[in-house]
Amino acid sequence: MKRGQPNFEIGDKAQIPDNDMPGWIQTLREGGFTDEEIDRMLIHLNKEYAKQKGADVVEEELKIVEKEFFAKSGRYLNEDEKEYFKKGIRERLGI
Repeated sequence: MKRGQPNFEIGDKAQIPDNDMPGWIQTLREGGFTDEEIDRMLIHLNKEYAKQKGADVVEEELKIVEKEFFAKSGRYLNEDEKEYFKKGIRERLGI
């Protein structure tokens, strides 16, 4: 796994409780992670964190999907496809 591309194939069993969030954030910052990297990790591990990030998280996740889709297919997503992926992202994150 390359840095900046965390593997989130950890399933629904891994979660960080709300009261542990400040400690996790501090530890990750001390470990040299950027705020963007921390956000990408924690939105998958804490539903409240994902809710607070709201639309920003969905848009950031969609950009990643669009980039990967273009790299594989050579075409851009249309508006209906974007909405479909946004809905899936929201459902996956529970927001």
